[in-house]
Amino acid sequence: GLGACKAAVEEGLRPTIFERSDGVGGLWRGDAAGKTWNALCTNLSKYTCAFSDAPWPADHKDFPSGADVQSYLERFAENHKLLQFATFGVRVTSV
Repeated sequence: GLGACKAAVEEGLRPTIFERSDGVGGLWRGDAAGKTWNALCTNLSKYTCAFSDAPWPADHKDFPSGADVQSYLERFAENHKLLQFATFGVRVTSV
């Protein structure tokens, strides 16, 4: 996903992210493409589900909601300019 894409870019590669939905987030999306529900609260703290170079804001609650995780992933992708490597609305059927 996003972490692998960022690592590849840092090594000088040009990766491609294939995403079935119309944006990043995978199962964290709150729409029909995702697997979350409105009242979802993660059982992973913001300290254990963060990229090392993108900590959660200090004032954010310890256990984020699904929507919070989705927003976090969108910000990560935008801040690291990863969206240019993404192809949205595609389904991978074989490799």
